[in-house]
Amino acid sequence: MTVQVQVIGEERHLASAIGLAAFRVVVEAIENAYRHGRADEVEVVVAFLPGRLQVVVGTVGRASTSAPRRRGSGARGPSA
Repeated sequence: MTVQVQVIGEERHLASAIGLAAFRVVVEAIENAYRHGRADEVEVVVAFLPGRLQVVVGTVGRASTSAPRRRGSGARGPSA
């Protein structure tokens, strides 16, 4: 799988909790694109906007039909 990353805006220091949360979201999204969408290529866009960080992860083009489906150990959803 190919992952393309685009950064928009001027990079700046993030609070460690925000940076870690963004990293985990991106990793989980890439794993889901591979595991469930069978994507050959994923694009990650990180936008440093005034007062906020925006992260978009999406597949590019068609998904591969040859990639095997795998069961993963992704993050579990929130529990009450």
